[in-house]
Amino acid sequence: KKIHNDRCQFCSTTLVTRVGTYSTGAHIQGLGRPHNGKDETSNLLCLCPNCHVLFDKGVLYIANDNRTVINIISGLQSPMNLHEKHILDNSAIAHHRLQVAGVE
Repeated sequence: KKIHNDRCQFCSTTLVTRVGTYSTGAHIQGLGRPHNGKDETSNLLCLCPNCHVLFDKGVLYIANDNRTVINIISGLQSPMNLHEKHILDNSAIAHHRLQVAGVE
């Protein structure tokens, strides 16, 4: 979250509160059963609370190029905010795409 300055990697929103900015850490491949993802930086995204819920429910997913976010309902596509020091786990992205969003 620090690398991204609390800016959502999907919608670019930065929530500002009375005590500073806020974002959530979203696991790409969920922890525990049935997904068994790793609790590592490469399996985490910096998201706003809205995008976090939509990602967890499979409405938003990362395309095969691992750089584009797709809304499964509207079909809208947008570039994902990436940082050179935050390398994402491609297998976790593929897992989310198939197991959560239901897209191959």
